[in-house]
Amino acid sequence: MNWKNNYSYEEYKLSALCEKQALSLINKWKDFFSKEETWVQHNFGVPSLFIRLDCVLREDSEIHIYEVEERPSGMGIANETNPRFRETLKEINPYWPEFKTVLSERRDGRYDCWTPMISMEDALNSQDLLLIKAEPNEEEFHKFENRSVSSLKQKGNKSYGLEMGLWKEVTVDDFNDFEWDLGFCLKAKQCSKARGVEIWYPHKKILEDSGISGISTKTRIKRVLEENNSMYYQSFIAPMLRNGDPMIFRLFFVYSPQIKDYVYAGGLWNSRKNYKIHGATDTTFGLVL
Repeated sequence: MNWKNNYSYEEYKLSALCEKQALSLINKWKDFFSKEETWVQHNFGVPSLFIRLDCVLREDSEIHIYEVEERPSGMGIANETNPRFRETLKEINPYWPEFKTVLSERRDGRYDCWTPMISMEDALNSQDLLLIKAEPNEEEFHKFENRSVSSLKQKGNKSYGLEMGLWKEVTVDDFNDFEWDLGFCLKAKQCSKARGVEIWYPHKKILEDSGISGISTKTRIKRVLEENNSMYYQSFIAPMLRNGDPMIFRLFFVYSPQIKDYVYAGGLWNSRKNYKIHGATDTTFGLVL
């Protein structure tokens, strides 16, 4: 995947107030994210050295978050394009441990690697700290848990949102009580990359007439609920708009061992003709400073 052709020079600036709101949410999240026996959890008491907040801003400058990604994609692109991101990493690097990336053969993620890469064989023959880019069900990587600087088995676990009041657990028995007139989002309990996500919006036809997709049907929502037994339900959060297309912010935060807290490192805005906004080949992106 190469997003260079989709790059826009349009930039947004995150206000100090929004940055403060985001950090407050993150400090709640880190206490509720499912614990793992990772190096970073044992040594710094946090789930990951770096996280991404997917969110929108309203006119009242209040942040509304879709989710927190604790092993986020997009950092390679941010490092390549966002000067604030590069400068923050440069400042924090003296306080970070050295680590390398191990990439699963099942993932096409080399474009997004921003640290030295080694093979699984090399990882087995070393004591390096590692950023593992693999899915939780790839159990062959679980042996690296105690050397991991981010999530491994718990990648994409969204149970933190229950404690934070971001969503609630539902089953197909709740189907008739959903906010069909307002909209909502259903999430699988553990997922990433927009997989396991179903969005309902009552004005689907208006969106489709504008060429915007990504809204599920009632039939599909019921079927997916039945297949999953239970899912997480989040009330509808409308995306921002850019030239009529849905847009969200993806803000990166990195952990500073020096101050024992996360710091904002800049981010990216993503926009596409789809309510499932993520790093797809048809996504246009630019900088959030």
